[in-house]
Amino acid sequence: MKPVYAGLCAGAMLVLILACAGCAEIAEGADGETFFGMGQTSTPTPTSTPEYMTVETPIATTTPGVTPTYARPPATTPAPTTYVEIYNASHQFNYDIVARSFNLRMAPMIIEYSVSPEMVERKKEGTSQYGEKEEFSVTTRVPSELAVFSLKVYDKNTGTLVIDEGYGGIYGYSEKQAFTVRTPGFYHIEMTGFKVDVTTRIKVHEGNI
Repeated sequence: MKPVYAGLCAGAMLVLILACAGCAEIAEGADGETFFGMGQTSTPTPTSTPEYMTVETPIATTTPGVTPTYARPPATTPAPTTYVEIYNASHQFNYDIVARSFNLRMAPMIIEYSVSPEMVERKKEGTSQYGEKEEFSVTTRVPSELAVFSLKVYDKNTGTLVIDEGYGGIYGYSEKQAFTVRTPGFYHIEMTGFKVDVTTRIKVHEGNI
């Protein structure tokens, strides 16, 4: 009886082993999963990066020595123009004329003048627009309407009027003026006026002196 029982046990063990092996094969999936968990994934083979640069031999470096220095030539600054004052005078005009001439061989010639017109009193009367509407009178000092000054520059050789400036009337009421004669020539300068004190300055390039 014992040999039969032992044979049955051995057969049962063999069947159980074969069954377990079959279950393990069935449980394995396409993604490498097994009945007992995820399967191991294979490691990808690294792809080498293309070489876009050519490998070269390093350039031989020399021992540092004295580095040559380079200097830029100094910047040249044009010499400033020097002017000489050939006329500087104050004059009270009363319809009189002051005339001067100058041979301008090297331009420019700069003419400046300052006008002080005669001042007169003007009284303004009126009625206040506020409170008791009282009458009022205010006295102020203003330039005389008769004050006038004229400065003309002529080409002495041709008689051509080159510059015509001044104060009052057609000239306007700017009390300070400056202008420049930029062409060489022989010039006649004439000043006249009425009820004005005028200070005039004339400067020329030093090359004329």
